[in-house]
Amino acid sequence: AIWDWDMENDEIKWGEGLYTLFGYYGNEVDLDTFYKLIHTDDRERIHNSIEESLKNPEVSIWKNEYRFLHRKGYYRNVLDNNFIVRNKNKKAVRMIGAMKDITELKEKEKDLLFLNERYNLVTKATTDLIWDWNLKTGDVYRDYTNLKKVYGVEDNEEISKIDKWLKRIHPADLEFVQQTIDKILNSKTKDTFEIEYRFLKDDQKYT
Repeated sequence: AIWDWDMENDEIKWGEGLYTLFGYYGNEVDLDTFYKLIHTDDRERIHNSIEESLKNPEVSIWKNEYRFLHRKGYYRNVLDNNFIVRNKNKKAVRMIGAMKDITELKEKEKDLLFLNERYNLVTKATTDLIWDWNLKTGDVYRDYTNLKKVYGVEDNEEISKIDKWLKRIHPADLEFVQQTIDKILNSKTKDTFEIEYRFLKDDQKYT
């Protein structure tokens, strides 16, 4: 939703995105109404942030997130990006911006935080080492809670790449481990695997 605030004439104009995203016509939302439509918990913060930016002659960009009331009565999460136009005396005379609806993105962030929290609880409730191998980058994440208990390794960076991890496997087990990994990666039906091997700990002993 593009908007253009002419401060000298105290007039704000809106693009059609205001209606398509939030259900309002441009002539319905002046500056006072705009602030009233911002969630009460965000309103003062946004108002003060805008005012401070306008007063600072060195600021030309204002960017912030807040909740904005849809005509149907529910709030949408918004990312607002704005450019401040100043006259030769550095006084703000115009503000041109665009409000982007980021509600779905924020909901995904909440879901991710919930999953991360649940993941962390699981790692605390088990003595197993939970790991995640990114096949595109080769990076392997391992939870630090049980890294030392299972592998006897203090820092995951020491085995963060799959090739580093393979170097720690006992030479007598290495070929079997590699073959097992290759089979599961190339299989079209299997989605789990189980394997036993000896691993070299930081103290140079095998576990």
